[in-house]
Amino acid sequence: MAGSRRSGSQAGARPFLCALLLSFSRFVGSDGTGGDAAAPGAAGTQADLPHRRFEYKYSFKGPHLVQSDGTVPFWAHAGNAIPSSDQIRIAPSLKSQRGSVWTKTKAAFENWEVEVTFRVTGRGRIGADGLAIWYTENQGLDGPVFGSADTWNGVGVFFDSFDNDGKKNNPAIVVIGNNGQINYDHQNDGASQALASCQRDFRNKPYPVRAKITYYQKTLTVMINNGFTPDKNDYEFCAKVENMIIPPQGHFGISAATGGLADDHDVLSFLTFQLTEPGKEPPTPEKDISEKEKEKYQEEFEHFQQELDKKKEEFQKDHPDLQGQPADDIFESIGDRELRQVFEGQNRIHLEIKQLNRQLDMILDEQRRYVSSLTEEISRRGTGTPGQTGQVSQQELDTIVKTQQEILRQVNEMKNSMSETVRLVSGIQHPGSAGVYETTQHFMDIKEHLHVVKRDIDSLAQRSMPSNDKPKCPELPPFPSCLSTVHFVIFVVVQTVLFIGYIMYRDTMAFFVKSMISNQVKNLGFGGGSEEKKEEGGTSDPAAAQGMTREEYEEYQKQMIEEKMERDAAFTQKKAERACLRVHLRDKYRLPKSEMDETQIQLAGDDVDLPEDLRKMVDEDQDEEEEKDSILGQLQNLQNMDLDAIKEKAQATFTEIKQSAEQKCSVM
Repeated sequence: MAGSRRSGSQAGARPFLCALLLSFSRFVGSDGTGGDAAAPGAAGTQADLPHRRFEYKYSFKGPHLVQSDGTVPFWAHAGNAIPSSDQIRIAPSLKSQRGSVWTKTKAAFENWEVEVTFRVTGRGRIGADGLAIWYTENQGLDGPVFGSADTWNGVGVFFDSFDNDGKKNNPAIVVIGNNGQINYDHQNDGASQALASCQRDFRNKPYPVRAKITYYQKTLTVMINNGFTPDKNDYEFCAKVENMIIPPQGHFGISAATGGLADDHDVLSFLTFQLTEPGKEPPTPEKDISEKEKEKYQEEFEHFQQELDKKKEEFQKDHPDLQGQPADDIFESIGDRELRQVFEGQNRIHLEIKQLNRQLDMILDEQRRYVSSLTEEISRRGTGTPGQTGQVSQQELDTIVKTQQEILRQVNEMKNSMSETVRLVSGIQHPGSAGVYETTQHFMDIKEHLHVVKRDIDSLAQRSMPSNDKPKCPELPPFPSCLSTVHFVIFVVVQTVLFIGYIMYRDTMAFFVKSMISNQVKNLGFGGGSEEKKEEGGTSDPAAAQGMTREEYEEYQKQMIEEKMERDAAFTQKKAERACLRVHLRDKYRLPKSEMDETQIQLAGDDVDLPEDLRKMVDEDQDEEEEKDSILGQLQNLQNMDLDAIKEKAQATFTEIKQSAEQKCSVM
């Protein structure tokens, strides 16, 4: 039993691997060569083109790109890379971000080709830093070169969007190789290290940009689709490097980074193809799968099989009533679903027929009433005067007969339609070998007959009415008025009273505000007392005039007086401080005193608090005067005196006195 289980699991592992291969078969062309028959870099005629084989382990593409745990199958992402269901955002549009995504296993392809679809979008006219596609011996999960490690061993194709050297040659696509010993020249955008380059603007394009990088017969070719058209094969030549030696085994990767400026770097797909030269046998899938990987897949399959058996046992425990039934009986088969749809259609048809029968009964009742009323009218007119009246009655009788004949014809047509409908329904209830198509055709016929019956009923209802008895809308019964005259008058009176009350309240508040403002102006001494005296003389009770009670008015007056006293005291204090300043200045400069300042200081109660700045200034002046009056101060003054100037001044004075004395002597 165990041997049969193992052989069955081995048989199931191969379809599992085949399913993985077939899931990517939509990327391969129907001609067996895979996608484009023409590979850039292949020289010669159509017969010399290499064979392309899609490698799913070194590729990714949406939708359903990530697994439930957020990882990409066969790929590892690092840094700020964000995988989603349809793309991988290598670096978001934030400052100083970098990320990368690399294959987990090395590729041992002699010749290969990758097709990368990406978008680089940003708000500004200039973006940074750019995106790089790698084939290196080791993974460069993180580093300063567009989010990847420096001194790599392999080749990198850089999509540089920022102009570091200031030569205005960006955005550009640069191919740079490295043997693992050279540092990338950031300041010059790798100009001295570039093997080939071209200038292409790949930012903010209407369609995704596509890059096709082919390494075939030691020649690296870069083709670009600029993103202006949705054509996937609209490539143009960008760069080519011949006689290029790269490691025989390496990792594919793609990285991106941002700096002071930032763009969104999104990769939609990364498709890898192995190229085989003409004449060589293409590698088979069995040769690529090692024994270790086969054992790994076998263990995974057995694990899934055990999980399935456990789920089945749990389901049988939770549903013991379904334990003996086969699994197919739980679900609805195709025949059961068709039978259920047929019965549902028959039920709808039955309801439609019942509704039509009710409408026919209503029409027949209306016709009976109409015929009875006409018969009474004819019998009543038959007993009247002969002559013209008899002729009119005969014409009406002919019209009635024709109308009844038309009604009978319409009823017969309806009867035939109903008979046909019943026949179709009975045919559906006893189906033969007609199939689903004829059943659908029967339903269409039934639907058409039902439309015919409805149309006949409508026309019959219109023709059954006489010409002078047109359908009219039913007259509505008189509704009682919701607003009587008394209510209207009361509403108008209440509205008027409210309006008058509002006017009076507004006038009272305006008068009250005006009185308060006038009282404050009078207390400040700006006039207006005569007018208030007139108003007070005109009103006997000022509290009532201002809309206050006596207690409120007295409290208000008391508050006003206290505020006035506080203002007066503050004003007197300020005036006394100024008077003190003036007194000090007069004493300092020996000016005559002012009686007004002395009086102002006395009114303040000789208790004047000088400001701090003024007190410092007064103290400094006093210290300076005391210093000058002291003996040391006088000595300093003597030292500071200019003796030569004093001597010259004394000689000049002596000369003037001598000259004046000589003049007086000469006169005498």
